[in-house]
Amino acid sequence: MQAAMAAAQHAHEQMTKAPGARKLRFFTAEEAGRVAALASVIIPSDEGPGATEAGVVYFIDALLADGAEEERAVYRAGPRSPGLPKEGAPYFELARTHTVMVFLSDPRYGGNAGETGWKVIWFENRMGFTPPFGFYDGEDSK
Repeated sequence: MQAAMAAAQHAHEQMTKAPGARKLRFFTAEEAGRVAALASVIIPSDEGPGATEAGVVYFIDALLADGAEEERAVYRAGPRSPGLPKEGAPYFELARTHTVMVFLSDPRYGGNAGETGWKVIWFENRMGFTPPFGFYDGEDSK
């Protein structure tokens, strides 16, 4: 849980900076570029904002900096062939999982910058619970 909170804080800090001032903690610039390119294919910015605008690569970078060694090893190994990795390859599957997870996550945790993913799926942020009216709140229940 601490790794996720640290990742959230780092990703949030990086997305508030100008693009040239953002810092990576785990990826090299080349690795980050490869992940960003793949993420932009998974969730493109063609008909609206995509993975790039949501800051996916910065959250994945921060998550891996403090994260599971198995996931770090998959990213470090990279794709096995030049170009974009093929669906079914461990690198592709992990990158896709992380991309979608970050794109749709609660921005409080560092992903989905500016609620980009939520806007794409028309999700309204009503993170509160109001009970439905029913027998327990009527006059007879008091």
